[in-house]
Amino acid sequence: MEAALRAIVERLLEHPSPTQRDVERLKVEVSREHKLGRIPSNSEIIAILKPEEVGALIHVLRRKEVRATSGVNVVAVMTEPRACPHGRCAYCPGGPDDGVPQSYTGHEPAAMRGAQNDYDPYG
Repeated sequence: MEAALRAIVERLLEHPSPTQRDVERLKVEVSREHKLGRIPSNSEIIAILKPEEVGALIHVLRRKEVRATSGVNVVAVMTEPRACPHGRCAYCPGGPDDGVPQSYTGHEPAAMRGAQNDYDPYG
């Protein structure tokens, strides 16, 4: 998979100004060439970018721009899995035994991003 991701990055860097359509086309082409079982996500490509490549490609690999026009940025903070001080409620999912924060199933976007970043707010 890493070889395929690097191939996508290299081909994107060959384009003078790649578009999101170029990204999707290259992901499909390279996935076929490397006989991958699935098409890699943009976040997987971003994860292998070298520091000098980030500036050239991050704008085309990000799905959405950060919306701050209104002056308000929404931030989701996900705590690492810890037990509640009062114990476990029968109706409450998650917790350290499940590897996700209390009250979360682990399938929520914020919970998945938290787990992907090892619950490190600066990572």
